[in-house]
Order: sequence, then structure tokens, then C-alpha cells
Amino acid sequence: MPSENPLTKTINSFFGVRNLSNDRSIPDNALTRAVDVDIDDAGIILRRQGYQYTLPISNVTSAYTTLAGDSYVVSSGVLSRIDDGLVPHALAPSTATSFCDSGKVLFTNDGLKVQNDRVTDLKLPTADNVPLTLTTAPGDWPAGTYSAVYTYSGASGLEGPAGAVASVTIAEGRVVLAAHPPQLSGYTTTVYITEADGTVFYAADDRSIDPDIMSSDVFPVGGTTIAWFNSSLYVGMPQANGSTIIGYSLPFKPHLFDWAAKYIIIPGDVRAMYGRTEGLVICTDAAILLYDGAALITLASYGVPAGQTIAPSADGATILIWSNHGVLTFPPFTNQTEDKCSLPAGKHAAVATVVRDGIEQLIILTDGQSAAYNART
Repeated sequence: MPSENPLTKTINSFFGVRNLSNDRSIPDNALTRAVDVDIDDAGIILRRQGYQYTLPISNVTSAYTTLAGDSYVVSSGVLSRIDDGLVPHALAPSTATSFCDSGKVLFTNDGLKVQNDRVTDLKLPTADNVPLTLTTAPGDWPAGTYSAVYTYSGASGLEGPAGAVASVTIAEGRVVLAAHPPQLSGYTTTVYITEADGTVFYAADDRSIDPDIMSSDVFPVGGTTIAWFNSSLYVGMPQANGSTIIGYSLPFKPHLFDWAAKYIIIPGDVRAMYGRTEGLVICTDAAILLYDGAALITLASYGVPAGQTIAPSADGATILIWSNHGVLTFPPFTNQTEDKCSLPAGKHAAVATVVRDGIEQLIILTDGQSAAYNART
């Protein structure tokens, strides 16, 4: 039998792309490029199956798929849910660029909540600190000081923050009259008033006011990033000095915020956030942080490109992050590519995880406008 050629070697499996060094230095079973092929867990190269090109939706500006598998796009200023046949079902006008979900509930950075195709606008108006005008008239109310506020409620039933408190003191034999506050189209106005020298506000139907709306603010306009963490909605607001204020809502009340007390300040431009039980992962232009509800922990001293750069794994056990230094996973926080591949991050990117033919893949789309930090030698 002929002997095996000493200049050849049989390779039974591959372990992926290794393109940090020159061709002579890479292992025999590594690749410098893998075009239109996949490598499975056993290291077998499989020809990548093609996709049929379809374009049923035009002018798409953002897209998101929840862990429950519901897909949404914003196209031509309209938020739509996409069914399995790639047919869009229009839900509401929207300019959303950032999304998050809690189960089957979708939240957008322009203040929409979507559940079972029902859209709730979280951007409720406030009374703008304009107190009611209180007057008195002959009557039979007990003497004392009476206070009043008013609120606006949307069609969903959500009630916005109360305005400034108005007070008046009357003698016995008088009543308090509240001038009707401004009416807003599409909203219900409710006036609440205390008993004499009381602290609890009551509506005309004897319903007491929700104490949370007495000191709350509205959902912010201009938020660029959004995440659900610790039963609250977190919204990032860029500041002129280059930092970002992340405010968070009252627990289970994503329409009520307290911008005087419930916020954290993050150095730099916050570009992506994702809430997990371990904490809120915060990705900026220069760092990756973890907020555990009390303190900030630095995970990496490099950041991420602009865009949608975080995607959960198919089973939700981890998240994958496309950073300026390659692909990261959390938990545990690990850079999966820094010692293996040279990958240009781009200045703007979007990522998603897909499972096809039993292989879970991270799909990365960039604008190609940057060089890799660890360019091949």
C-alpha cells in the first residue's frame, strides 16, 4: 500500500476562524475565512443554506423580536407586528428605535406598551403644576383647610401624575368649589379633594387617590434606550455634557417616574441596556457596566457601536453583546473572540440570534465604517 504523503494531513473537524496571525502561524484545523459555510458543534463544515429574498415591508427603521417570539418593525412611522407569513399588522404611529420586553409585553422608547396587540400610550399628560382655582360658597362643610389636585387619565385607564396642590381654609357654614381644570381631548379629568384638615384626597365617587401619583413624573420624551429590570422600566436620557441619566419607573407602573429620586447617572453615551436577574447590563460608547440595583460594576473598559447591539440567546440563559472588541456573552462575562478573531465593529450595528439546522448563530450587521481594534498581523 502506498504510504501517506508526509506533506498532507487529513482534517476531520474544524474549530472555527482564527485570523489574528499570518497564514503560517494558524493551526491546521483553523480557518482564516468561512464564506457561506457553518461549523457545527462537532467541527463539521456545512454549506450554509440560502434564504429566499423577500421585501414585503419597506422603509423599516427599527425591528425587534421578543423572547416569546413576537416580531415587530417600525416602518414609515408605524409600529407593526409581523406574523409568520411576514405580513405586517399596523398597531400605532411610532418613532421607536429601542425596545425591551417582559414576557409577551413589549415596551418602546417612545412610550408605547404593547400586549396582545393592544397598545397603551405611557406618555400621559400632567397638570404641569398649575393648581386648581378654589373658591368658597355658603354651605354645610365643617370648618378647616381643604386641599385639591387633579389628574388626567388615558383611554387605557392609566392615570397620570397629579399637579400642584391647591388649598383653602373655610369657616363653618361654607363649602369649597373647584374651578373645572383644563380639558384635554382624549383624556378624562378627575378632581380630588381632602376632608377638612385631611391628607387623603378623594374623588367625587369617594375613590381615594393613588399615593404614587402625588409625587411622580411622566414618561420621558427623548429617551434613546430602554430596558425592563427589577419590575421597573429604565429609560436612558442623553445629556449635553456627554453623560446619560437613566431614570426608572415605579415598580409595575411603567408610566410613572420620579426624576428627582429614581435615577442613576452614567458617564458617556449609553447605547444599549438589557435587564437580567443578575443586574442591568449597560453598554456605553466607552465601557460595559452592570448595575445591581445599588452599585455600578465595570465589566469592560471598552464600549459598543451605536445601534441594537444586545441579543438574548435562544433559551434566554445568556445575552450576546456585539462590542468594539468583538462578541461578548453574559453571564459569566466573557469575550468570546478577542484571542481568536479580528472583527471590525463598525460605527453602527444591529444583532440578532437565530437557530437554523440545529445551530444557534449570532447574526451581526454593521455599517463597515471602522477597523478592527486587533487587526491581523
